[in-house]
Amino acid sequence: MAALFGGQAGLDSGPSAVRLGGIGTGWIEWRGSEGFGATALSQNHAYPVAPQRGSFLAVWTKAQGRTTARVLARSSHYGLPCSEKLASRHAFPFASLASLDDDLPVTVSVELFAPVIPYDVTASSIPAVPIVFTVRNVSRAPVEVAVAVSWETVLGLGGASGLGPFSLRRGITARALATSAGVAGISFMGPELEDEPVADLRMHNARGSQALLTRFPSPDADVTVCAWDPAADAPRWWNTFKERGSVTEDEASQAGTTRNVAGAVAVRLDMKANETREIPFVIAWHSPRIYDRHGADFRPLYAGRFANAEAVGRFVLEDRGALRALASEWQTRLSRSVAGEAALPKLSVELEEAMCVTQWVAQGEGQASSAALIGSGEDGADQSLSLERRFRMQSALLALFPELDAADIEWRLATASARRLLQEEDDRLSADVAVLAAAHVHATSNRAWLSAIWPGLREAAIPALGRLAERRASTRTDVEALLDLATLANDADAAAFAAGLGEKLPDSGRVGAHTPSAWDDWRALIGCEWNPERQELVLAPRLGPTQSRLSGPIFLPGYWAWCEWRQLPSRTTVEVRLDRVMPMRVAPRRLGLGPSLTTPLAVRQVTLRLPRRHTIEDVRVAVGGAPTACTARQGEGGRIEVSLDPPVTVGPGDRITVEVMLESGR
Repeated sequence: MAALFGGQAGLDSGPSAVRLGGIGTGWIEWRGSEGFGATALSQNHAYPVAPQRGSFLAVWTKAQGRTTARVLARSSHYGLPCSEKLASRHAFPFASLASLDDDLPVTVSVELFAPVIPYDVTASSIPAVPIVFTVRNVSRAPVEVAVAVSWETVLGLGGASGLGPFSLRRGITARALATSAGVAGISFMGPELEDEPVADLRMHNARGSQALLTRFPSPDADVTVCAWDPAADAPRWWNTFKERGSVTEDEASQAGTTRNVAGAVAVRLDMKANETREIPFVIAWHSPRIYDRHGADFRPLYAGRFANAEAVGRFVLEDRGALRALASEWQTRLSRSVAGEAALPKLSVELEEAMCVTQWVAQGEGQASSAALIGSGEDGADQSLSLERRFRMQSALLALFPELDAADIEWRLATASARRLLQEEDDRLSADVAVLAAAHVHATSNRAWLSAIWPGLREAAIPALGRLAERRASTRTDVEALLDLATLANDADAAAFAAGLGEKLPDSGRVGAHTPSAWDDWRALIGCEWNPERQELVLAPRLGPTQSRLSGPIFLPGYWAWCEWRQLPSRTTVEVRLDRVMPMRVAPRRLGLGPSLTTPLAVRQVTLRLPRRHTIEDVRVAVGGAPTACTARQGEGGRIEVSLDPPVTVGPGDRITVEVMLESGR
């Protein structure tokens, strides 16, 4: 994990929390050296469940007749022995913890992650957190090692606006799973939905199933599983764990119970001197149906793929290597540049914020559902995020999840339309939708999507902006967004209306809230923009006064690339390598379903903005190493326009290199 986070991991000096979860899945909080934190697995973002004391990690060793067992945390609710030295780091969707205790014959590190994979909504909606132990025998002799994960289920616990927190912990069962395909573990099941009436159907969101599974790291590994009562003074399995690295089963906890229920899974194996082993676990959860505040029910996206939490966990254990590689790709790209490594912490925080406020929402009468970014007011009521907060998230979504950005905009538009039918117009919401839609279309140039949503957006935004203008509550951002959308939609009447509103705004009129995000800052630093309409690649990096080189990844809607800029006294060289062409959503549809489109990069013009003013002598362009015919024109402010004749089509792996020869002495 050091490669992802950059630098050397230091001792954890205090709480360091990250929420691990994907699109609409909810999340599990990880607090580094404090272990597991709060959870929100049942659409209960406004009322997360407090940390459960029966959830923790542990390690056991036996070397030269001496056994040691301890919890991998600074403290234990049960007063169990704990690690004295721990180091932790996180950068969403990853977190790591390492034990630095000198008296152990092994080193132990743990990685947790959420399978959040850019541009893949389906894979990013898997309700699971893999936990992978890496154990290395640093002694010169064989040792016995065991690692354990204990998980206290939060089935039956939740919360909702108007209800507050609630508990339905009745009839929950814990069952050890028969070993199959190298996988063992424990499954938690909630009672059937029909077992008792509830005042609010959203309480059923806390039902379903959860699972704690492991995959045998080798045929000689010994896996033990038990259910236990975390309300006890201490885990009943701890004595056997500290003696021989295994857990025993508490039969009393397997029946239906009104008490808390937890499960523990331990893996014990023999290790040779200097040997390193990986031991994977996974915590998975599953809600077959979701209810909203109106009583409507629908399936989360993952329910169409997996029957229960056990099925989720087995899939993640089978494919965890691929899931991890894909989830870490954007971070790995950033870590390859000095600037990217420095920017990663803030970029990951903003992505975490966007992912961890997503909830499933009903979309039409079908069984599938869409996702939206939901905020929580101070009174706990679910509501749309403020424009400022939502707009700040949009840059991260456009870089990694433009489909989710579009889906959320569509949901907001549908909400505005529903309120209008109920004569509960929300003019600010309608204006916000127009601002978000304009930013989306500007970044993606997705005319098909705009054409599909424009009739409803026009119907909502025009009267809303008119009323806002009458109250002098409209902003220049609102008006310009409507004008841009109307122009792109070839709607002359709407464009004229927006232009008229713009003329009435005073010169000192409010511009509108837009707090730049870390993703905005990164895009400005690398200085790469793509204009599909003009087929123009704009390169304008933000170099410091003495800086001569800058490199880093480019995240554009539909394209990932790498840019390297080298500034010498007599020459400027910039190279852009297209790495991936991503599928883009072509029209509104249920999230994760329907057709997508991939478009190669057709470049007609490259525009450079040199950091310092120069006079050019010559410009040369090469595509894939082959010289390409071009004409160059120098404009004001260091602007150089390079036209390619004919235009070039760039695919993954292709490079465009522009070399600008500068006049000597200038």
